[in-house]
Amino acid sequence: MNADLKRILPWLLVPLVIAVAAFVAPDAFLGASLEGQRAPNFSRPIEAGEGTTDLVRLDALRGRVVVLDFWASWCGPCRRSIPMLNQIRQRVPDDVAFYGVNVERETALPPRALVLAHASFGAEFPSVRDPDGSIQAAYGVTRYPTVVVIRPDGTVHSVRGSIPEPSTLVDDIQDALRHR
Repeated sequence: MNADLKRILPWLLVPLVIAVAAFVAPDAFLGASLEGQRAPNFSRPIEAGEGTTDLVRLDALRGRVVVLDFWASWCGPCRRSIPMLNQIRQRVPDDVAFYGVNVERETALPPRALVLAHASFGAEFPSVRDPDGSIQAAYGVTRYPTVVVIRPDGTVHSVRGSIPEPSTLVDDIQDALRHR
């Protein structure tokens, strides 16, 4: 038995080390490597909230700080983070743009259900849908919610997984505003 244990022990330790690292530094496994890099561009129609059917083109938002909130209807932490984002949105300048990015496929969450979920979460900012997962893949999003702050020059300022600390997110936005 000892020989078998010695043979498989390294294989058991690898997942344990990864799990501990993810717990200690969760953002290290997100798109943190994007920080300081050009934000991946996307173009999607608003499907819920103000401006429904308007097209959101990230490159057209240059000159403004953009906050992206990746969320899903089944995500309990998303339900708690969206009201916090609403409050932060009221504390920062009007030229900071907030957008939700719903990560569910249309087959999992039909358009009307997206509108209802958006409203039930109390979102006061519009949401687009990422039906093929290309936006979340480009940003390295692997957990929800994930909040990305983009500087006016179009580079990623910060990527925060789970519910961000409000003061930290406000600091991120204010720091990004200084990069005009």
